[in-house]
Amino acid sequence: MLTHLFTLFWTWDHTVARIIHWGLFVDDMCAEIHLPVDAQNPPRHQFCSEFLINAMLAAATIYDVEATPSANSVVQGRVFADEALQLLQEEPQLPSLPRLQGVALLWAYEEALGNASTAAALLTQLFELRATCGFFQPDPRLYQVEAVKKATRIQKAMALISWGFYGLDAKISLIRNHSMRIQKPMFPKPYWGHESSSNGFDSLNDLWFPYPISIQPRLSYHKETVDAECELAEFAEEALLIVEEARTCPVPDYAKTKSLYNILIVRKSALLGTFNCDGGSLPTKVFLEISFDVLAIKLLEPFTRLSFLDFDGGQTAQSLSFLHSDAIISALWNYRTAFGMRHEYWMVHACQVAAMVLLPHIAGATTQGEMFRRSCELLHDVGKHLSLANHVLSTLNAVIAREGIEMPSGISRFLALAGKAGRSPGRDV
Repeated sequence: MLTHLFTLFWTWDHTVARIIHWGLFVDDMCAEIHLPVDAQNPPRHQFCSEFLINAMLAAATIYDVEATPSANSVVQGRVFADEALQLLQEEPQLPSLPRLQGVALLWAYEEALGNASTAAALLTQLFELRATCGFFQPDPRLYQVEAVKKATRIQKAMALISWGFYGLDAKISLIRNHSMRIQKPMFPKPYWGHESSSNGFDSLNDLWFPYPISIQPRLSYHKETVDAECELAEFAEEALLIVEEARTCPVPDYAKTKSLYNILIVRKSALLGTFNCDGGSLPTKVFLEISFDVLAIKLLEPFTRLSFLDFDGGQTAQSLSFLHSDAIISALWNYRTAFGMRHEYWMVHACQVAAMVLLPHIAGATTQGEMFRRSCELLHDVGKHLSLANHVLSTLNAVIAREGIEMPSGISRFLALAGKAGRSPGRDV
């Protein structure tokens, strides 16, 4: 079972998995397993702990999706999460990398399957730990001294992890509508110098297969993905600052927003173009496309009511927001066809962003109404496994009732089921 869950996590997670260096995590875990029982002074591991293992196993149950949700899977996830929470309380309150990583993984679990108030507390703790820890100060000499191979490997791992936290903050900030809290890492970007590692544990495999759906391998495009995710996070930091300024400014900065939007569209095309045709259906590419579209929607948001201003190709901010929302929902629809309902929680949030753009315009037989119906169907299907999706449906239902929006036929049946399905009864709605 443990191998199954670990494999699920590394196959399907594209958010919190970025903050863990797989090779050094495995090295430390194996060292702990083979440690003599009577060891007087066990080594202090830097990249693994019992707390982190339990948090990772809990997060892995997000992806343990079957045609019918397994009660055992639900129970196992909760057991791992509760054990991790207990260990978090019992551990010395000292900063450590596994503690920081484990809190992020526990947040992901509680956000998707567990209790919303617990998730909020963990998120606060995550940013407090990240702000006070001193793990992310690079030593440039280690990139130049060939003799210190292990230290160099650790420094490169810390680069990967620090940029992973930066990217995680970008996604969290996008869905919570505020500027980023984590500063751009001082480390060089991962795969600095684009060197090829000779150690199989130093990076994820170049091949990927959708376990357990198929064992047919395909190119993973892992390095291209990491490059694109780093650049996306940099764009998000700049864009979210502009969006936040626009909320408090009587006149949003149209020229700056238009310029950044145009750059975003060009860079999106260029970055995603690094994936050849065989990488088109990879979850990592789908996630990138969706993330770019969410960022574009956030950037355009202050201008959606200003129809006299045009953006790309002379189109208004509202019409472009419709296009980005359609792209998100279509990508998720195709993802479901390719891989079933192995949705990550980030996809649920992205679906909510798209649905909220379309919601005021769903009355009548419109394209927006049909795409909104699809978003509700997707969320309903995901809600059989992730209680977060039911929470989103309940939110949409509440907005419709409050605003008195007329719903096209075929939508109400999905909204009526909100909260009646799902794997975890503990989420606060």
